Amino acid sequence: MFDYRRITIDDAAKFKEYSARAASLSCQKSFAYVFMWSTVLKTEICMEPEAIYFRIPDPEKDGCYKYVSPLIVGDVEQILDKMLAKAHEKGCKLTLVGADEEVAVIAKNKGLSVKHSRGASEYLYATRDLIDLAGKKFHAKRNFVNRFIRENEYTYRRLEENDFDECLTLARKWKGDSDGFWINAEYRAIETVFEYWNQLSLAGGLIKIDGNIVAFTVGEVVGDMGIVHFEKANVEVKGIYAAINNFFAEDYFNKTQLINRQEDMNIPGLRKSKQSYNPIAMVNKYDISEVDK
Repeated sequence: MFDYRRITIDDAAKFKEYSARAASLSCQKSFAYVFMWSTVLKTEICMEPEAIYFRIPDPEKDGCYKYVSPLIVGDVEQILDKMLAKAHEKGCKLTLVGADEEVAVIAKNKGLSVKHSRGASEYLYATRDLIDLAGKKFHAKRNFVNRFIRENEYTYRRLEENDFDECLTLARKWKGDSDGFWINAEYRAIETVFEYWNQLSLAGGLIKIDGNIVAFTVGEVVGDMGIVHFEKANVEVKGIYAAINNFFAEDYFNKTQLINRQEDMNIPGLRKSKQSYNPIAMVNKYDISEVDK
């Protein structure tokens, strides 16, 4: 039971078979998402008939792992029982992070500790909302986009491979001298995406002013849902984030029903920004652990 190994680019096709059957609206359905972050998280996977399981080394407990919400296609209780058994084999207690709501319900019924992880919960938007920006609730966003269009001579187009170096330069400027783990990890994830661009089902968009890239974004379509993986821009350009969001949604996500713009990581400014786009739902995430007895 459970043959864990590091995820590789060759897992893409099999992963997508599971993703097509999974009901979750989490970005965990995206192979690109799991693969790009595995660069820094050292993600291991195990493909079983009922789920794809994920785990990462637990830096606080030698020889133990943190399990990440599995990609579920089978019975939830069976899946949770198997994770508990595997953790116990190593003499460890189960630590499961970012679990979907259906797993959290079963875990609570089993007497496990279940805590809502607000910072890891993902934001869902109606695609037409982000394209049309219609009505009073999108008045401010519509004004930002209109101002950007009015005040700039710009071009928008799809991202191409010969744009990667300039996009990375913009990402480095955005990152600055930060030594924060997640900021540096995100930059490494962007590098991974560009390195494996031809093997991943991704697309991107960019905005240029005076021949220079001032914003770029990367996303993908999974079923009826668009997922935004990265969005970076020169904040000195007024309305640039609202513009790249709107242009890419109209260009690439126009045949989807939903757009997942991922979590806010409990960062106040990021939370305010994501809420300002009027999400229609959240993919709630939970951290699960065994209760000491």
